[in-house]
Amino acid sequence: MLLQALIEAKLFDRLAEARSDDMEKLHIANETFENIVAFVRKLKKNPTRFAESFYTDETGRFKGFQLQTNLPEIPEISNMFIEFLDHNISGVKETIKARSGRIIDQNTRTISEMYIKLFIDAPPAVIKLTNSYNAWFVKNLADILEKSNYRSSFVHEFTHTLDFRRINPQYLIDRAKRKEASDIRDRDKYANDPLELNAYYQQAISDFYDQLLKTKTVEEWNAQVGETPQRFAENIVTLYLRPQVKKRLSPENKKRLMKRAATAWEYLKIN
Repeated sequence: MLLQALIEAKLFDRLAEARSDDMEKLHIANETFENIVAFVRKLKKNPTRFAESFYTDETGRFKGFQLQTNLPEIPEISNMFIEFLDHNISGVKETIKARSGRIIDQNTRTISEMYIKLFIDAPPAVIKLTNSYNAWFVKNLADILEKSNYRSSFVHEFTHTLDFRRINPQYLIDRAKRKEASDIRDRDKYANDPLELNAYYQQAISDFYDQLLKTKTVEEWNAQVGETPQRFAENIVTLYLRPQVKKRLSPENKKRLMKRAATAWEYLKIN
C-alpha cells in the first residue's frame, strides 16, 4: 500500500511538473470545446447534415463524431471521439455531466481510441421513438452546449485525455483493475488520485479564468487575480476546487496544489 502511495505521489508530481504549460493546456481544452460547438452550429439544425457527420447507436439515435475528422487540426485530439448521450437512455445519474475513457489494446499496451461523453436530458416524450429523439437532438444540441455549464466538465475530462497520452498505459490498466476489485468507492482515495486531482485542478483554474474574462479593466483583472501568489492559491483551493475534492485533500496534495496555483498567478498577473 505504501508503495502504491509513493507511485501515485510521483505520478502527480510528474503531471504537474510542467506548470508553465497549464495555461496552454487550458487553451487547447477550451479551443476544442468551442470548435465542437461551432461545428454543431455549422450543421444548421439540418437532419441531413447531422446524418452525414454523426454516427448513431444501435437503435439509430444520433450519438457522436470523431474530432480529428471534423475539427481544425489539433494534435491533442487525434483518435478522439465526442459523444452526446441522454441520461435516461444511458442509465447514468443526472449529477454526472461528462465522462472520459480510452480503449487500450491489451496486446500492444497502446491506446487506440479515446472518447469524451457529455450527458444531456431529452424530454421523456421524445425518448421512446428514434425519429422523435433525433429531431429533438438536431434542434437543441447546440443550444444545450452553449447554455449549460458543459465547458467546465469538458475541461476536466479533456485533461484526463491529455494525461492518458503521456503516462504508461500499464498504469491505466492496473488502475482500472484496482477500481473493479474495490466493492466500495473510497472517496478519499478518489479525491487524491493523481489523475483526478490533476483534472479537478485544471477545472478549477478554467472556472476561475472564465470569471476573470468578465472583468473590464486591468485594475479589475488584477484585483480578481489577487496581490500575492499565496492569496491566489488560497482563492483557487477555497472557492474553485470542487467541494468533494477540497474537503478530502491530503496535506501533501494540498501543498502541491497551492504551489502549482502560485505558479499560475505569475502567468495571470498583469504588470
